[in-house]
Amino acid sequence: MKENKKEIIEDLGDGLILRRSNILDVETLRDFNGRMHVNSGGEFSESIAAWIKDLASGNHPTFKPKDFTIVEDTRTGKIVSSLNLIHQKWSFEGIEFGVGRIEAVATEADYRRRGLVRKQMDLAHQWSEDRGDKIQAITGIPWYYRQFGYEMTVNLGGGRRGFLPDIPILKKDQDEPYVVRQPTKKEIPLIKDLSEYTAKRHTLSCKRDVEMWSYEIFGRNKNSAVRFNTRVIEDSDGKFVGYILHNFKLSGMSLNIFEYEIIDGLSWLDVTPSVLRYLEKTGKDYAKKESTKKLKKEMKSFNLQLGEDHPVYFILQNKAPQINTPYAWYLRLPDIVGFLNHISPVLEERLAKSYVVGHSGELKLNFFKSGVILHFDKGKIKAEAWDKPDFEDAHVNFPDLSFLKILFGHRDYEELNTAYADLYCDSNHMHARPLLEALFIRKPSNFMAIE
Repeated sequence: MKENKKEIIEDLGDGLILRRSNILDVETLRDFNGRMHVNSGGEFSESIAAWIKDLASGNHPTFKPKDFTIVEDTRTGKIVSSLNLIHQKWSFEGIEFGVGRIEAVATEADYRRRGLVRKQMDLAHQWSEDRGDKIQAITGIPWYYRQFGYEMTVNLGGGRRGFLPDIPILKKDQDEPYVVRQPTKKEIPLIKDLSEYTAKRHTLSCKRDVEMWSYEIFGRNKNSAVRFNTRVIEDSDGKFVGYILHNFKLSGMSLNIFEYEIIDGLSWLDVTPSVLRYLEKTGKDYAKKESTKKLKKEMKSFNLQLGEDHPVYFILQNKAPQINTPYAWYLRLPDIVGFLNHISPVLEERLAKSYVVGHSGELKLNFFKSGVILHFDKGKIKAEAWDKPDFEDAHVNFPDLSFLKILFGHRDYEELNTAYADLYCDSNHMHARPLLEALFIRKPSNFMAIE
């Protein structure tokens, strides 16, 4: 089928059709999303519109013009509801898998509460699973996406805020020991490799190849809501030692930084003062550029949106005193058994480093509507579906989708046990809790997914 021909998937009745997007929908998708995802002033969002146009135009490395779902009112020819599916690769401590990221979900007010989003979510889930993706992910408003099988299971944002008076001042007779500057294309492989190496601190991370990093740095529309400024850090000899990723404008009176990494063997104490001074100068330049006759902008703080934990927090201590609590990603895991078997090498390595190394037996996990039996054979692990779980026979009980929180390192057993009265290990089975805590450790993630 030609890409410029409307690919109708379903007639929804009442003049509405569900169809797949094509290259001719670029401007209408741009306008629709700019109107629906308004800016902070309640007006048409040029930045969202620019992002959507980037996606729909076919230049994105992992997204095609046909990757939007569209509900169209054939009586007017207008888009009344839409979302998109952005393909990407994530990693669970080094084990890769496909992820379908759903974003830009919107419906015109007069067409809501007709099940249009559910129709499109079901379709996007099918597209994602047909690609072989093991997980679907979305960022969004509280509670809403739980209707579609999602649970909030991975940190999103969060970090520390510091203020300009706490930034170390460079002595007059001292040269800046580290310089922060715009990258060149030859440094993209260095950024990619460092990003992958430092991802080991997290349970989950997002994989970007050289093409994707090149697009992030040089390919996005300058007005896009998801464009960030990537900068390399070099020492006095001009050697690459790290990179940062920050916003291209002020957020209130703060400049936000979203990634900050340096090479192994280099002290964060040595590099961080130079980075902070760069942020101050850049933020003040932004403030001057963004100021108008009616409104004078100021840069008063730096916001390290580096997640719950990061090496620089240890360095800064009370120089970044304000703690910002993370929000969370919604994740959907349709095949828990398949995923557990996929990441079994990680689970076996954790078991080998624990006090229950070499265990043989089984661990029965009850999810009430379904369950999993983990079989252990001298340290090897195999997951099996427990189609008819029995509450009395279970070793551990997980209500709703709470198991996902412990699986992805978002919470540990003690935290979940406090939050859910009906989540617990059966004390009659001495092996249950030691195995659970050996396999599923609290290890928060913080990463920039592909948008």
